[in-house]
Amino acid sequence: MISKVFFLTTFLLLSICFKPIYGKHTTPLEILFIANTNALLENCHCGNPSLGGLARIVTIVEKERQKNPDVVFIDGGNFFNSYPFFELNKTVLDIYSYIKPDLLVPGENEFIDELTLITQFIENNPKNIVCTNYKIGNLDVSVYRKYSDIVFLSFLDKTIIQSYNNDTIIFDNNRFKAQYEKFKNLYLIVLYRGYDSIKKFINMYPEINMILSTHAQAGVVEKYSNTNIIGSGNDGEYVIKITLDTDKKVSVKLLPVNLDIEQNKHVMKYVNHFKEVERIK
Repeated sequence: MISKVFFLTTFLLLSICFKPIYGKHTTPLEILFIANTNALLENCHCGNPSLGGLARIVTIVEKERQKNPDVVFIDGGNFFNSYPFFELNKTVLDIYSYIKPDLLVPGENEFIDELTLITQFIENNPKNIVCTNYKIGNLDVSVYRKYSDIVFLSFLDKTIIQSYNNDTIIFDNNRFKAQYEKFKNLYLIVLYRGYDSIKKFINMYPEINMILSTHAQAGVVEKYSNTNIIGSGNDGEYVIKITLDTDKKVSVKLLPVNLDIEQNKHVMKYVNHFKEVERIK
């Protein structure tokens, strides 16, 4: 696991830039990227420094949106708890209904329990959910999102969730291949959640410009062939801010979700309600 010292020295103090690559767009694109928050509503007040918590992540997102209303907020999945916990997961979705991620890709945690919650959320936000290489029953979800000439796809390895809701989740990698072929001449960003090596995946799809790694809890920032690889970090401890300028130069900064960040008041209403429900059970 990548240490917090690595994060601070690699991200917080530096802006990591890559050489320009394919495609062309006329305005810079800013991305706020998280994954694997695992339904952590508040900072755990553990670790040194103590980091994380949706109540503070939302504060960061709102401040970044005030500075740039066009910033794209992405959750790469595993925003539910890692074991069934209906009320906790419902609280997460209440928070997400408030903050409204621009792009969201379900992970394996979202399929551990029965699908009532995630199904209702997807039905209410069909354009914001991207499931490129699989379908969830008959739900109408997007297979891609496009911003100017920048296209987002997702890839979920079926071996990760092979024991969850097999009758409902239908995988078809040809769907991914079709979108890859359709958009490979544009700037292509893929949210990848899988056990296989990312480099092996890139070898299969070499025209991908950027991989946002959503499964491994690591702060990887590297380049392989023509593809930039950016990890999500650990447990929502940081919001990864990615800027793609008009020359396709990529800069990455780490925004720490620390105790100096104020907890969002709207989010805390949901958090306190959850606590009260749990208290009186």
